[in-house]
Amino acid sequence: SFALGTDTTKILGKCADVLGGIEDGLGGSPFTGVTVLCGKTFWSSLIDHPKVKDAVVGWQAAQTLRNDARLALTYGGLNFVRYRGTSAVKVADGEAWAVPTGVAGLAITRFAPANYIETVNTIGLPFYAKAAADPMGKGVEIEAQSNPLNLITRPAAIVKLTAT
Repeated sequence: SFALGTDTTKILGKCADVLGGIEDGLGGSPFTGVTVLCGKTFWSSLIDHPKVKDAVVGWQAAQTLRNDARLALTYGGLNFVRYRGTSAVKVADGEAWAVPTGVAGLAITRFAPANYIETVNTIGLPFYAKAAADPMGKGVEIEAQSNPLNLITRPAAIVKLTAT
């Protein structure tokens, strides 16, 4: 919990805790940075927090907060970004997810075979396409499909944050 509703919360300390959690989750594997995908309420509470405001006053990034409060903010070694996804792919308003960047193989994609008889017990490919002539010879029916499965190989390295 970042306790963003409390003015005395030491946000830099919270950022250090997140970095430590990611280091533990990666088990010593290197990473190049951390992107924090913030929900709407988490983001607005973060940029309005007195400790964050005090840190960016007079700094060039304060320009960002004055112009467009939806842009990224780097603070405490974390790159905070307001996530704008909707529908099924959404970060809850009072939450954020810290994701390490530059980690080889952190996210992988595997493909299942197409649902055709000739692909049973075969290795899945990224794309399948098949064409069949119309029985009356008036055209061709075409179908294409892809069956990806995206996996996070080190889920302990992704840290959930709450605003509270």
